[in-house]
Amino acid sequence: MAFDDDRPSEREIRHRRKITGIHVASLLIGLAVGVLTVVAQHRDFPPWVMPAVTAAVFAAGMGLTLYWWRQIDEAARAAHLEAFFWGGMSGLMAALVAATIVLSYRETIGLDGRSAAVWFTNGVFATFLATTAGYALAWLAWWLRRR
Repeated sequence: MAFDDDRPSEREIRHRRKITGIHVASLLIGLAVGVLTVVAQHRDFPPWVMPAVTAAVFAAGMGLTLYWWRQIDEAARAAHLEAFFWGGMSGLMAALVAATIVLSYRETIGLDGRSAAVWFTNGVFATFLATTAGYALAWLAWWLRRR
């Protein structure tokens, strides 16, 4: 038997819809960037297109993030701040260790002939992935400890 107090209020329902809308918009933006990246690899776009699109997507993402940040409660903010600091920094340190290993053994693992641009780009993406993974794990740990 459900009680009337168990039902979310109209305000809570609107809040959940806003947050869901932000997540859906973020997912769609990410998918669009992924599709554009694949298309750009097979088309002859001018060199300024991808940096311009990346900057526009970054600006849109920051706008969505700011809006989302203002919608979440203090507990969610605390979880994200702790995850960003501890998880992001741990991921960054892991990327640094991985970079020193790769640089030390680049001839052994057959990576010595790559250009500086390839090394730089791969390093940026590897660092992004490592910090994001660290963030996600720290965020999950924060919520699991408090449940």
